[in-house]
Amino acid sequence: CHSRTRPANSPLSPAVFGYDKSVEGYKFDIAKAKALLAEAGHADGITINVAVQEPEANIAEILQGMWAQAGITLNIQRMESGVWTAAAFGKPEEKAAQGVHSVIASWSTGTFDADLQLKPLYYTDSWSPKGANLGFYSNAELDGLLDKAGSSTDDAERKALYAKAQRIIVQDAAHVLLYYPNDLAAARAEVKGAWLQPGGEIVPERATKG
Repeated sequence: CHSRTRPANSPLSPAVFGYDKSVEGYKFDIAKAKALLAEAGHADGITINVAVQEPEANIAEILQGMWAQAGITLNIQRMESGVWTAAAFGKPEEKAAQGVHSVIASWSTGTFDADLQLKPLYYTDSWSPKGANLGFYSNAELDGLLDKAGSSTDDAERKALYAKAQRIIVQDAAHVLLYYPNDLAAARAEVKGAWLQPGGEIVPERATKG
């Protein structure tokens, strides 16, 4: 289960190599949201469909109430896991035919490295169904940064490249970044050595029972 969360400022979590805490995410600003909608030709509001699995439906409902204040109507498409996966990882034309405008999803890399966090989600060649770039985001500058950082063995250079990459992704609003969950697990007092990875996976291989 999850305890309290905190707003995500970056597409990387604090546990991942390359995370830059100085990246400034978007704040909750109704007036700014309304102004941007008007600038985009939607002064009277806009309707968005979101595909969500039942366990995340409460998140969609919270967003529905928040976004309504800015004139955004969020239609929630609740889906069973297999149906959601097919919809989320569909091709552009398939999503258009199904009326899937957006999805609610989470992502955590078991390597704790920015390459396997950013490349599947934001690289042009990772468009679904090939990868997890579910919104078909594409930025040639970002692709170049990710290629260079992924092939570098210099940690300082990689951090600098990923810092720039995070700022591009946030500025482009490739995702609506929501929050970082705090993963919790419990064990009996006599159990030692079990490890909880960021993302919630329990690693019991070295656990002992005293």
